[in-house]
Amino acid sequence: MNLAFLATTFFSGFFTVRPFATFILLGIIILVAFLTGLVFQKRTFCLYLCPVSGFQGLYSQFATAEVRRKDPEICKNHTPKTCFVGNEKGYGCPWLRTPFDFAKNTYCGLCLECFKTCPHDNMALNLRPPGVDLLVDTKREPRGLDEAYKAFIMLGIAIVFYLAFQGPWGVIKDMVRATTLEGYLGYITFHTVFNLLIIPGIFFLFAYLSKLFSGNKEVPLKKIFTNFSYTLVPLGLGVWIGFSLGIILPNGSYLLHILSDPFAWGWNLFGTAHFPWTPVLTHLLGYLQGATLLVFYLFSIAYGFRLSRQTYPDLSQAKRGWIPMLGLLTLITTAFLWLFMG
Repeated sequence: MNLAFLATTFFSGFFTVRPFATFILLGIIILVAFLTGLVFQKRTFCLYLCPVSGFQGLYSQFATAEVRRKDPEICKNHTPKTCFVGNEKGYGCPWLRTPFDFAKNTYCGLCLECFKTCPHDNMALNLRPPGVDLLVDTKREPRGLDEAYKAFIMLGIAIVFYLAFQGPWGVIKDMVRATTLEGYLGYITFHTVFNLLIIPGIFFLFAYLSKLFSGNKEVPLKKIFTNFSYTLVPLGLGVWIGFSLGIILPNGSYLLHILSDPFAWGWNLFGTAHFPWTPVLTHLLGYLQGATLLVFYLFSIAYGFRLSRQTYPDLSQAKRGWIPMLGLLTLITTAFLWLFMG
């Protein structure tokens, strides 16, 4: 899933500006989903193969809504588990999960089938503080390197996309658009190495420094590396929101034209087909991006220290071990503030 998503970004210079390229990409995804559905049941494609759903799941851990059981005792005593196997009122969980013991949002599609199939009305859609799933690490839903790499890839892609699509460097734009084959292959090579080796390598170095600073020789380095990778979820989400502002504010007015004439057939359904291109608040864009980033940076450091407490058994070790990771998050935030605000 990680590699598939990374591979789709190799063609970002095409499918963002050429409708036929977009058609080919989405057509391949739909075809693979169809073929997977002929062999495997339910949403196997979404769960294991879809290049988008895994990253939606990663950031859904920061969501302010969740589907959870109300009373664990009711679920414990109820058989069969109709939320999982289904009954005459609905399907078993299409995501092949067990709603009766959900602990985090990552693999829940919010389809609400479990609401239909629970005979005891024991499922609820709850509001909760953003990011609480980042602290969840259970036997059934453990933290893992796959999600750590999702966080690295999303952050790395955000950097490359900003440089390519919103930065002032024309040579990078030419590489992404494949103006020359040599430049395009250079882009793919750098993009891959940057996301799969350089960013994880830098993070590994700071995880190692965290272990040294803590003075704890018992906690595995893999656990430190994996646990702290979840600090990048709020920060990465803030970066992507900032990047999206750089698209929506200058170009959002195009939506009014598209809504009235979605197929470019000369329609004017809502009377806005000829609405002129009108950038909005672009003179404040850098400040809005920077403010957004700082808000999510605060979330990252708030959850980062809690993750440090979960990683190290002693409070003093957690404080010392947190120092290098706080430094890394601050460096990343400063780099993006420079990109956004100059």
